[in-house]
Amino acid sequence: MTQSLPDTRPALLALHAEVRRRRDRAALGGAEYRQACEEIAAIEVQIARIEQPPQDPPPQDPPPQDPPTASAGPAAGSAGGPAGPAEPSAGG
Repeated sequence: MTQSLPDTRPALLALHAEVRRRRDRAALGGAEYRQACEEIAAIEVQIARIEQPPQDPPPQDPPPQDPPTASAGPAAGSAGGPAGPAEPSAGG
C-alpha cells in the first residue's frame, strides 16, 4: 500500500468498504485482487489498533530487597509438641 492510512475509525471503515468493492470487481487470484486483499488486511490491522484499549506499560522489577535477618525462631525449649511428660494411658 503506497498511501498512508487514515487515523480515524470512520475513515478507515469507508476506505475498507471501497477497497472491498475494488477486490470484488477484480479477477479472482489476479494481481489487482491480491493487492486489494493486502490493502484490506492493512486497513483491518489499523482498525484493530484504534479499537484496542491502551495498555499500561509493563511493570518494572521492584528494587532488590535485603535478605531477611536470622531471627531467634521458636521460643527456647519449645519443640512444637505437647508440654510436659505424656500422661499414662488408662488401660495400661
